[in-house]
Amino acid sequence: MADSIHYVSAAEREQYVEFLNDTIGRDNDPHLAHLFPLDTTNDDVYDAIAEGVLFPKMIARWFPDAINLNQLCLKQDKSVYEKNNNNDLALAAAEKIGIKLINIGGSDLTAKKETLVLGMTWQLIRQCLLAEIERTLDSTLDKTPPEEMLFKWFNYHLKNYGTTRTVNNWSSDLMDAECYCMLMNQIAGEQIGAVNVGKALREKDTTKRAQSVVEFAEKIKCRKFITARAINEGNPRLNLGFVATLYLAYPHMGPSADAIRAKQLEGELAEVRAALARAVREKEDVEQMAADERKAYENEIERLKARIRELEEEVEKLKRELAEERATNERLRKMLEEQERDHEEEMEAQRELMERKRRKAKELRNTYEELIMALRQEKEAALSQAQKELLDAMDRAQSEGKQTLVNVELENTRHLDRIRNMLTGATRQGWLKKQGRGMKKNSWKNRYFVLKDAVLCYYSSKADAENFKPLGVIHLEEARLYEVPEKERKFTFQLLTPKKPFAMQAKNAGEMKEWMNLIKLAKKRHTGIGVLGTKDGIVAGERGVTTTTTTITTISPPASPRDTIVPMLSLNASPSPLPSPGPSPSPSPRTATFGSRASMLVPNHSK
Repeated sequence: MADSIHYVSAAEREQYVEFLNDTIGRDNDPHLAHLFPLDTTNDDVYDAIAEGVLFPKMIARWFPDAINLNQLCLKQDKSVYEKNNNNDLALAAAEKIGIKLINIGGSDLTAKKETLVLGMTWQLIRQCLLAEIERTLDSTLDKTPPEEMLFKWFNYHLKNYGTTRTVNNWSSDLMDAECYCMLMNQIAGEQIGAVNVGKALREKDTTKRAQSVVEFAEKIKCRKFITARAINEGNPRLNLGFVATLYLAYPHMGPSADAIRAKQLEGELAEVRAALARAVREKEDVEQMAADERKAYENEIERLKARIRELEEEVEKLKRELAEERATNERLRKMLEEQERDHEEEMEAQRELMERKRRKAKELRNTYEELIMALRQEKEAALSQAQKELLDAMDRAQSEGKQTLVNVELENTRHLDRIRNMLTGATRQGWLKKQGRGMKKNSWKNRYFVLKDAVLCYYSSKADAENFKPLGVIHLEEARLYEVPEKERKFTFQLLTPKKPFAMQAKNAGEMKEWMNLIKLAKKRHTGIGVLGTKDGIVAGERGVTTTTTTITTISPPASPRDTIVPMLSLNASPSPLPSPGPSPSPSPRTATFGSRASMLVPNHSK
């Protein structure tokens, strides 16, 4: 199909549909009444053409001898075969009126192949427009083809306008819209106005100039096929349709060049007069403004002088305040340095105290081991075969004693950690993602976690954590800790409790390892020491005041190996075991009382 299109242009389809509505749609054909008006914004035109009646009726309107409408099937409920047959008749008639068909059949129109349907629609519209133009020509005097006549008509008016420009194609020669402005000035200058045309020609923006052409076409009721975008893009089909519309409305060749020039000079003279009047008014306004500004300038100078004096006084005042502020800052800096030195000294004292306690625990362990070694040597030298059974009991007691010393050392470490927690608050707090109920894959939510002692609480926000409004509590002493494989979910670990599992996700691997290490440490340190000032098993913090008393018995090693071995030498005496790790009666128990804030018990190792 010659001059066909191989893409679907929404702008072209809209203009073609408007043409069909303005021509075929106004014929009130009973066989097409149910199809019109066609909607320009959707694909109604493809459905209408697929019925097989629109194209034949269109050809018959402009070329009645090219098609026999009696061969058409005009009923509304047509089969696919009948629709194909109607469209085949339309294509045969199209060839008769000069349209070249390539690779298109009636079934393509029935199947609504958009590119072929739109291309065929344009070919029919083009032939119809050219046929209308041909009817306006006197074939006996002028045998110029219709499309060539459009170029001749267009260039004639451009020449009378006084320009050297010509139009030789319907695309690039029209993209700047200048030729359109000059043409419309020639054919409808009185309706459009020479001033408006001159303004459009002086416009530098081609898009705005093209929009002016569309507005001119609207004024003279010739706005068909054209849009500002079609002009700027150089759409040859829409430009041809628009020029044909202008020709059919104004087929005459127009006034002479002298008349056109006189009209043009009148417009220019009117513009000059208007510009002169504006210049006179502007001159008077400028003179008045200059007088007003001179007076205002003098007043402003006086005001600025007064303001300068005020600013000088303020500067002096600010200098004095700045000197005072510098002296105050210097005093504060010295106070801050003194506080930092005091803090360093306090931390050094704490470190020395911890080191002394570690050395004392080590000395206690060495003394106890030496005692056990002496007991074993004395036992091996003095006891008979019957007493060896008692020595076995003493070996068991020795193991328990060692465990007791280990427990004492662990307890010492825990007490030191408790002191640190008292000074720093929670062991760890921050945001983690937590999997919701049922461990659903898509139920992860941000929760604010607080780890303190062996309890991990989570909150909906940091403010709820400060006001102690937890969503849930996890007791770590009865939970097992696992790291979730990275292929399932990155940076995720799980706490498995007897009731249910808890899955948490950190932002990165470092943060996940830090949480897991602190949880493991909290589980190891939790060996039964009471968390004082608690509410429902959770540290209450600032929300309440609870006082609890806990007794710790100081374990002292025996005075000498003989003090332990002598009672065992009697076969009738019961074995005397070493002290056990748990609390036992003591002549001098040590008691600690805790006040308003949640605190940790500090054992006394002075003995």
